[in-house]
Order: sequence, then C-alpha cells, then structure tokens
Amino acid sequence: MKIQNFEFKGMRPFSMQISYHNPHNFSSDQEPPSHVHNQCEIYLNLSGDVYFIVEGSVYPIAPGSVIITKPFEYHHCVYNKTNVHEHYCLMFSANGNEDLFGIFFDRQKGENNHIALPPSAFESVKNNLNLLLQPDKSEVSKYYNFFKIMRTMEDNYAPGNSGGANNIPQNLKNAIQIVDTRFHEPLTVSMLAQETFLSVNTLERYFKKYLITSPSEYIRTKRLAAAVELINRQTPISVVAVQCGFPDTSNFCATFKRYFGTTPYKYMKNSLHKNA
Repeated sequence: MKIQNFEFKGMRPFSMQISYHNPHNFSSDQEPPSHVHNQCEIYLNLSGDVYFIVEGSVYPIAPGSVIITKPFEYHHCVYNKTNVHEHYCLMFSANGNEDLFGIFFDRQKGENNHIALPPSAFESVKNNLNLLLQPDKSEVSKYYNFFKIMRTMEDNYAPGNSGGANNIPQNLKNAIQIVDTRFHEPLTVSMLAQETFLSVNTLERYFKKYLITSPSEYIRTKRLAAAVELINRQTPISVVAVQCGFPDTSNFCATFKRYFGTTPYKYMKNSLHKNA
C-alpha cells in the first residue's frame, strides 16, 4: 500500500486576459510600444520575423518561441520586417500566488525569458490558449487549460538562455547594458554616445533601427519601469525620484503622468488598494 499526503495552499483569485493577433487584424504601421506593467505575461509566437528586448537581453524569436515576463520587467517586441507577426498574448495577475509560478519569479530580470518549445509542446500550448479564448467555458476547464500551459512551459524551461540576437551591433548592446545598470545616474544621450564610442547621430540611428525608439526614450522608460516597481512597494515618491535618476520630484511626477496618465501618488493609492 502506498500513501501520499498533500497540502494545497489557498490560492488567491487572479485575473487573466488572453488575446490573439494576426496580420489581418493588426496594421503593419502599429509597432508595439515598449512597456512595463504589474502582471505576468506569456507571449507565444506563431509566425513573423521579430525579436524581443527584455531588460538588457535580446532574444531572437521563431515560431514556437515563448517569452515570459514578470511584473515590472521592461520588454519590447521589435520587428525585423514590416509584416505583422501572428501570436498569442496571455497576461495574468500573480499577487499572492508567486510560489506557483517559479519560472517567472525565481530568476533575475532579463534572464531566462525565452522558452523554445518542441513541436508537440508548441501544439499543446497553442491549443490550450485557443481553448481559453472560447466563451462559456466552465471554471474547471479554464483552470485546467491555464495550468496545462504552465506545466508544459515548466517542462521545457531551460535556464541559461540569456539571449543574443546576432544582428544587433555590439556598440548598441553596450549602450543597452549601460542604461540598464546606470539609469539611476544623471545619464544623458551624449554621455552614452561617448562611452560607446559612437556619435550621437549614429547612436540615435541604431536605437531607431533596432529598438524602434530613441536613446532618451529608452532611458526614460527604464527609469519609469523602476519607479513603478518602487511605488508598488509603497516607497515615498521623493525617494523614488532620486533612486530612479530624475532631477527632482516635480520632474518625475510630470513625466510619470505623461506616460501613465495619472500621478504617482494616485498610482500608489490604487496599488495599495489592489494589494490589500
């Protein structure tokens, strides 16, 4: 006789949003913006010539590629060609359930974001994502499909893949690394160009060509991404401004409102309410 005892921890309710994108419902001139948010995200590529920037890592993407990001992890999908790619995107809240999602939370930002699925696993994840899109599914079915996706990704998760798209110039990789590690300093575009041995014009051109953004916008987005995470921890706004490289609290508040559409004080209040 065999006996095994289990203890299932209580699971907090969580929200989930799934979307499917294809070339017929997404125009080619709409480049997805870089972004940061307070949810976990799963991206599954079906087709398209793209790569992903996650923090300082650059990941080449092929059909069957999965990119996972955790809350407040800066990421950006970049097109190598103008044709829009076909993909699924699943976003879910994990607050209070972090222990269930080790592949998201048991790693450093920008590390091990890429999962290459073999054909059978790719079909399994794709089918379960498609089933989640169907209306009128029972709660049990939704849980089953969701955790089937998680289990399949865990089975194919291989830490150690730090990314590295070969078509990114080394000078640009160096610039990304500098911003990622020193965004809290009074870093300027001219300083970044000097430290990467590029002219300002060349640096601007590289960022526009390969990252579809400008150096100044990349620095600003990195600072805001770090700021959102600190605010979510209820860090005083004046401290957030200093630690994230803004010249003063007033400048930080104005920049934050332009980007997020609300003040950091209101964002903190809403964050406190959601985490209660």
